[in-house]
Amino acid sequence: MKRSVRRATAVIALVVLSVLVWAPIAQAAGIWDPNDVRGRLDIRWIGVRYTQDGDAILTVTLYDGFRTSALPKKSTVFDPNALAVYLDEHTQGYFFRKHGDIRLSFGDHASNCCSIYGVQRPNATTLEVRYEPIDESDPGFRVYGASTFGRARDETGTFRIGPPP
Repeated sequence: MKRSVRRATAVIALVVLSVLVWAPIAQAAGIWDPNDVRGRLDIRWIGVRYTQDGDAILTVTLYDGFRTSALPKKSTVFDPNALAVYLDEHTQGYFFRKHGDIRLSFGDHASNCCSIYGVQRPNATTLEVRYEPIDESDPGFRVYGASTFGRARDETGTFRIGPPP
């Protein structure tokens, strides 16, 4: 009896492993940015990956000087301290603080149609947010991140994420 239980467990493990190996791999893209500006919002890495259910996960990692208090209290482009990601020609994400949490305002900020998403902090310098992509333009748009902290401005290089799966 013990042998049949072990055999069944081994078969189940093989099936699970096969599914994981052959499951579609989520598309991911990102870019590293050098430690090149003074200030608390110096971007180290920015990346986007799609999940299998069609959402996207945006990850922004900052250098060690990052403090949550450096983020603005409102999601506006005009704040002297700002951390933004430009995801296509019409869609941006702005990080901000509200009630002790970090949030992302995501959408076309030239109009009044933006979604607010809660941001997770896997560690002290990383911001991660799961959002529903908006497909309004060229999926080959060159994504980039930008931040300002007082007079310090940081802008990453660009990368392409392609269309959602």
